[in-house]
Amino acid sequence: MTQTGHLHEWSKFTRERNGSVFERLHQVSPSHCCEMLANLNSDERVHVLVVEDEPLSRIYASNLVEDAGFVPIQAADADEAISILEARKDIRIVFTDINLPGSMNGLKLAHAIRHRWPPIELILTSGHFNLKNSNLPERSRFFPKPYRDEEIISALSRFAS
Repeated sequence: MTQTGHLHEWSKFTRERNGSVFERLHQVSPSHCCEMLANLNSDERVHVLVVEDEPLSRIYASNLVEDAGFVPIQAADADEAISILEARKDIRIVFTDINLPGSMNGLKLAHAIRHRWPPIELILTSGHFNLKNSNLPERSRFFPKPYRDEEIISALSRFAS
């Protein structure tokens, strides 16, 4: 696709998401479109990384996060989550399942996050494990599945404040 084609696609995308940005996109080069679109969600809301390998559960958790007023970012496994955290500086909370495929499970991911990104708050969940606080990284919460939405929203709100 040509640069003009990219600009058209990004313009169409933004018009559908936010009509006021549409006009500005026509005045910038295609190389700046991605940066401008990334800034659309860079408002004052807290960004939450949702790590879940089951697509329907990931969508449900992301919708829960968004409905609670936060900005969800999705990852299907720990490796993708680490890549996102390395690339982004706006993630304040990670909401992860423990039973994940790949190089590490959600508990190992939580410990890695606590070591590499200490300010990030952690919410862990699982339908297969029941963890005690002594197994969790500090400043983290565990909720067994099926979790109650109100508990997750309360933990998100507490960590965001």
